Amino acid sequence: METQSIFTRLIGSLTGDHYIYMFIVSEHMNIVNDGEQREMLRGYENALKNYLQCKNVTIQPHVGLGQGGWVEVTCETRPKLQFLGVMRKRHPTGEQVRHFTIAAEEMRRLHKKRLLFLAPYLPDDWGDALRKAGVFYVDIVGNAYLELDEPKALVDVRGRRPETTPKAEPGRLVEPTGLKVIHLLLTRNDAVNDTYRKIAADAGVALGTVAVVMRELENAGYLIATAPDRWTLEKRADLIEHFVRGYALKLWPAIFLGRYRHAEKDPWKLCEALTLPLETRQVPYAMTGAWAAHERTGHLRADTLTLHVGEGALAAWKAQPMLPDPVGGNVELLKCFAPTVIDPEVEGKRVRPLATPLLTYAELLHDGRPREVETAQMLYGRFLRPR
Repeated sequence: METQSIFTRLIGSLTGDHYIYMFIVSEHMNIVNDGEQREMLRGYENALKNYLQCKNVTIQPHVGLGQGGWVEVTCETRPKLQFLGVMRKRHPTGEQVRHFTIAAEEMRRLHKKRLLFLAPYLPDDWGDALRKAGVFYVDIVGNAYLELDEPKALVDVRGRRPETTPKAEPGRLVEPTGLKVIHLLLTRNDAVNDTYRKIAADAGVALGTVAVVMRELENAGYLIATAPDRWTLEKRADLIEHFVRGYALKLWPAIFLGRYRHAEKDPWKLCEALTLPLETRQVPYAMTGAWAAHERTGHLRADTLTLHVGEGALAAWKAQPMLPDPVGGNVELLKCFAPTVIDPEVEGKRVRPLATPLLTYAELLHDGRPREVETAQMLYGRFLRPR
């Protein structure tokens, strides 16, 4: 109940596109080519036709909710059925399902329609979460939950599994080490032509990793040779999308150090209490998430301080009134995995160092709340959109 009330206060009077990214973590997490999309549509349509015994099902983008996976689903039953749905074209994360269940009641109230979650595959525990929230769902594997009064229908199919469990993407590019290299290449334009040894040092990975990642980037069409021993980074927008998806699935869990509750509730005093000891002991750190976004845009006030920190941070805070609190903490710590976490464009120009725009952008989308994601889109337009 507390989570529901927090969500209601957060969205307040927000409407339209602000809702989309709360659940979907932006369209960056939902990308397929046209052929794959047509195949997915046919799979969802056939599943609904089979379970509802109707001849025709149409799935169309929801005009009022922009991009990001929202669809209108119409089933030619008697009477006609209409759903407001989210269509996942990739295997969803548990966090996306959780966000959707939190917001389900509010979305039903605003749009006066049944909610439907469409995904390639939904494990039983995620299906249970949707069922408890009163959200219908269908996956292509055959799992489904539909409970209707008119026409009378009860569909509750569980336990079906795909032949192979869907994975995010194969190869080193989606692993934490590969994502660290991608972060470096996207944030330092000249890094693509550095020696492998320098790339390894700047990205915070082993030397052997670099050769593998660079080869995979070349095979995927991201690295293009322009002259002997000279390279350029192509398809930057696609690579940013890849990084954002990989950050949520692999990199964030690998660098997450913990969430803590600090006795100081005032955000500005909290920031000073934690950053001054780090500066005194010369422990590297960078602000990310909402706080860094506010520094760059002035658009978002942070209630949680999220920091990338180096070795020695907890020792520097030994006397701080701070305890582990994975649910209600107001301090979130991430590992400062490489020197290039800190944005050189602002280092020395501001009171406190900031993480790169790319890391801040990915962190805001991972947070997933409406204001955070709205600000993430602002960051993308100002700092990340390829020119």
